[in-house]
Amino acid sequence: LNLPLSSRSHFGSSFSSTAMGELPNAVYLNVYDLDWYAVALNSVAKQFGGGLYHVGVEVYQREWSYYFREAAGNPSDVAQCTGVLANKPGIHPHHAFREKMFLGYTSLNEQEVTCLVAHLQHKWVAANYDLLHRNCILFCVLFARTLGVGELPPFVRSSLDVGRAIFPEADESSPAIQESPLYWAMQ
Repeated sequence: LNLPLSSRSHFGSSFSSTAMGELPNAVYLNVYDLDWYAVALNSVAKQFGGGLYHVGVEVYQREWSYYFREAAGNPSDVAQCTGVLANKPGIHPHHAFREKMFLGYTSLNEQEVTCLVAHLQHKWVAANYDLLHRNCILFCVLFARTLGVGELPPFVRSSLDVGRAIFPEADESSPAIQESPLYWAMQ
């Protein structure tokens, strides 16, 4: 479906899904402009199916995404530091909220989603972040598929697809994308 629910281009904008009377197992894609400079760029680029975005998947009133970050304390901890983090839906300290898009309903209950996220936190280590091979968009593609809600809209993936066309060795044959939802259910 991918229906936009909100179209606000500023930091800190948010609204509660359950306050709007929606079911708690609804899944949304929260789309952010990378920064204030990208707000204007994306306003034009989106009309042509493109743009530069950060994304997070919202389910059960938490938004999950994948980031590069450095471990606090011991530098050797960075190899074990997860890149999968939660934040309040629609609020991000570094990106400008653009819109919230409905992706569907998950059949997983909140506890199953919590277990899934814990598993993903071990697999998606922050130190492995890569702009083309392992990023927030690819994490959200996998997370949305595993939740059973389908695909991200093409405009979100456009810059990634262009990058992969320029550097063809980066494609969706990556093990992170090919793992099926059945794999997650059996863990």
